Amino acid sequence: MRNYLLRRVLQMVVLLVFVTGLIYFVLNLFPGGPFDFLAFSSDPRDADPMAIQRLEALLGIDKPWYERYFTWFLGVLHGDFGTSWVMAVGIPVGDLLGQRIGNTLTLSITATVISLTIGLAIGIWSAVKQYSLSDNIATAFSFAGQSMPTFWLGLMLIIVFAVRLKWLPAGDIYTPGKADDVGDRVIHLILPVAVLSLIQIALWSRFVRSSMLEVLRQDFLRTARAKGVAERLVLGKHALRNALIPVITIVGLDIPNIFSGAVVTESIFNWPGMGKLYLDSVLRHDIPVSMGVLAVIAFLVIASNLLADVLYAVVDPRIRYD
Repeated sequence: MRNYLLRRVLQMVVLLVFVTGLIYFVLNLFPGGPFDFLAFSSDPRDADPMAIQRLEALLGIDKPWYERYFTWFLGVLHGDFGTSWVMAVGIPVGDLLGQRIGNTLTLSITATVISLTIGLAIGIWSAVKQYSLSDNIATAFSFAGQSMPTFWLGLMLIIVFAVRLKWLPAGDIYTPGKADDVGDRVIHLILPVAVLSLIQIALWSRFVRSSMLEVLRQDFLRTARAKGVAERLVLGKHALRNALIPVITIVGLDIPNIFSGAVVTESIFNWPGMGKLYLDSVLRHDIPVSMGVLAVIAFLVIASNLLADVLYAVVDPRIRYD
């Protein structure tokens, strides 16, 4: 296992260099620059091309993209993600990420735990009660959940629960003046978590159902029942453990999607997390901030793949890595 993990970590580093380099190249293909707004200034000195060129030289924007990328990557290796160009001029990107990542992790982890818990329960129940009324209801819910766009679902929840019923706040992370009120923060968390969770529950429940149905047809379960093993143990210990193997792959690859999917959710609910930070940075052409957020997401995707491989060996004792 140790040699396997070492090889995978080395592969992660190489892949992270390639992915971040590709992202940096694509971001630099976007038209415009961070100082385009100066062209609309009422002061003609702000729109002076020579002044803009001096600003670009100060930030190193006048250099080829690959030179800037390697400078950026070497800085990341030392914990320096650069400084913001536009959103918070001169503020280190690491500080901006540190201010937002806690809010995004709270949102994403809560949504992931709820999605896994409910998705597993619905998937197992649907498989055991195949073609029953509850299975048909779960199937309809799954299709509906996978078909709903995130932004539409978020707006509908706001209209119903915040505007019409006035049960929940429409956005923000807490009510002004109640930053230390845990209950107030939980209330503000309900709607964005619901948006992220409902779609994932619909998706994961279908994968669990499909995987469980395949396992339930296996001969070793019939043998366990013939030996008098309780149905609870047959389902929980034997069937579920084997059914989780393909599910781990889907969940491991999909967890970063919850993180990146928060871009839309955080924007709709004005949630001050990394998703909203990324969207604002792209709109303002603040490449260092955009790269910082995307680098974190890329790392999560690669690390999730490694975590899924390790969990295979935990769930299935037949799997060993040499």
